[in-house]
Amino acid sequence: MNAPCPAATVAFAETDVVQYQCNGGRCESLYRRDAVVPESPLRIEADNATYTLMRTPGADRELVVGFLFTEGIIERPDDILLLRECPESPDVITVKTSDAREKPRRTLTITSSCGLCGRDDIETMVEALGRVESPFQVSLATVYRMPATVRAMQPLFDATGGAHAAALFDADGKVPQVMEDVGRHNALDKLIGQALLRGISLNDRGAFLSGRTSLELIAKAARARIPVVAAVGAPTTAAVDAAERLGITLLGFLRDERVSVYTHGWRIMASNLRARAEGPLRTAVEIANGGTDMCQMRIVLKENDHEEVVLENAACLKVTDAGILVNALFEQPKLVPGVTLAGIDFLSSTVTLTKAGTP
Repeated sequence: MNAPCPAATVAFAETDVVQYQCNGGRCESLYRRDAVVPESPLRIEADNATYTLMRTPGADRELVVGFLFTEGIIERPDDILLLRECPESPDVITVKTSDAREKPRRTLTITSSCGLCGRDDIETMVEALGRVESPFQVSLATVYRMPATVRAMQPLFDATGGAHAAALFDADGKVPQVMEDVGRHNALDKLIGQALLRGISLNDRGAFLSGRTSLELIAKAARARIPVVAAVGAPTTAAVDAAERLGITLLGFLRDERVSVYTHGWRIMASNLRARAEGPLRTAVEIANGGTDMCQMRIVLKENDHEEVVLENAACLKVTDAGILVNALFEQPKLVPGVTLAGIDFLSSTVTLTKAGTP
């Protein structure tokens, strides 16, 4: 890939606003200048295809590489023979790739909020990505630090209040870089593109997202082999389904030391966990006789005054944390006949269980 022209510096746009504030029925108006997050089109001319992204200018080179990679247009940065961005045309980037195969095409302009616009077969796309295999695990304490850590590294949000952020973190909670953009998927593409250009493997990293999690964001994470996605917002049903099928640990509502774990919770390590259950049956789970090798486990299912041992003397599981153990057991319904896991909230130590046939 040849050296690009220097990228333009992002300038905050300003506009006149009237700000109203009321207190006890008495209102005041304030006329002021306010910063607005920049958004403009970036045209990518890649071989014989053209893609237009609505994005926040800045880190355009990383955005292009990340976008082409997560769209399956390139397999690695070395597939790009030429990537040219110049000051005289800052919103146009020309790309030549080494692969002459037919490229996936978008039929629509990709806006800052539209991810899968123009997709013909989402199901095929998800299946083609394959499962993310990674032993990566991270503690709850590390996960809880992410919102504040990333928030302190968001100058664009500080100035405008209108930018999303994406960040990578390791098992120790180190965050080397935060990418910001008006679009959630653009921010993640910038992050992935930067990692690709630096030769950083993402299979032992988690991704933190400042907004909600959609199917496209899970697909991008799977393409980059990111095993954990943690977001401050809610996931969509399609995102949860895709994360489950793709082997990705999906976390949502990460704020104020609360988090909901939707899929593959064995990657989340929680110490001093007191497990309890809630649901239509008002059941509770007791964990007893647990050794460090977790070879002598006994799980008791309680319903009203009735107590039933549903699992005893489980096979040794190479884990040392009760929360991971509960999740590992209940992700395998055959170990607990008639009982399935509906969800786990590690912060409140809540395991939601349902029985087959329960309305």
